[in-house]
Amino acid sequence: MRVRAFRTPFTHLRTGRTLLALLTAILADGINLGLTRMADVSPGLTMRQLA
Repeated sequence: MRVRAFRTPFTHLRTGRTLLALLTAILADGINLGLTRMADVSPGLTMRQLA
């Protein structure tokens, strides 16, 4: 349930979809991976989406 509580502020109000690119970009910054490398290991996300 903690994950759901964390995702709530990052959910699109109209569609109800989680803003996955935003959460992935935050994670990449938090672990000092960089957006290019994170895009390489994230299926379905591109560097442009993360930027």
